[in-house]
Amino acid sequence: MIELTEALVLSRQINQSCLNKKIINVVVNQNPHKMAWLNKDINEYSKFLIGSSFKLAKSYGGMLEIDCEKCHLVFAEGVQLTYCDSLDSDLRHQLFIEFNDHTYFIAAVKMYGGIWCYNDVFDNPYYFIAKKKPSIFSTGFTLDYFSQLINESNESLSLKAFLATEQRIPGFGNGLCQDVLWKSKLHPKTKIRYLSKMDINRLYDSMIELLHEIVDSGGRDTEKDLYGNKGRYNTKMSLSGIELGCPECGSSILKESYLGGSIYTCPKCQIKQ
Repeated sequence: MIELTEALVLSRQINQSCLNKKIINVVVNQNPHKMAWLNKDINEYSKFLIGSSFKLAKSYGGMLEIDCEKCHLVFAEGVQLTYCDSLDSDLRHQLFIEFNDHTYFIAAVKMYGGIWCYNDVFDNPYYFIAKKKPSIFSTGFTLDYFSQLINESNESLSLKAFLATEQRIPGFGNGLCQDVLWKSKLHPKTKIRYLSKMDINRLYDSMIELLHEIVDSGGRDTEKDLYGNKGRYNTKMSLSGIELGCPECGSSILKESYLGGSIYTCPKCQIKQ
């Protein structure tokens, strides 16, 4: 799943490997996926992309945008992006781009995801919110700003609901939420009304520190980068880390269903308030 850390890592890799290569072939929706969100007119992809090139990749929250000569591409949610110089015979994809040096840029939807091409205005509310709000990696995401987000929210919200829903922090989803809360020694089900000033400061510091660490490590080990490699950051509160136990105290990690997804917690380090 593309969360804000993955979007930033992918944008950097695209800028390193894919810019200024002429696009000579485009294939759209070769393997139809009922949860792949595409332009209504799939002919627009070839119309705007062939003969063009990538000029700049950037991230807005969990959305990745590529500026091309004639259009823009936007990717979101469960889209796996791959750049390679050879193709597997069983390759499945919803967007295939061939460059003039016979390298390939491929987008494949896993559970669900968006692959959009536009040349004027991208009419998507999540996109506008992600562009408008300060990124965690920007100077605008201060402790005061974060505290204000909490103060303006319904005090009955749980920490998971506050952090990972309603685009309060664009691109910050359930995956990132797990390790940030563990590092903060806070439980996902704790209501924000119970947070002390010290809790808020610790949560903010943990979020900033951990997300920078993830990006510097090339992403999380639960996700693949542009070249098909898993990130070097080893997630603690996830399916991949559950067998190892809590790195802090050694306790067995608990997995529960909560708010439409799974949460992973340490029963000793994270006490529900």
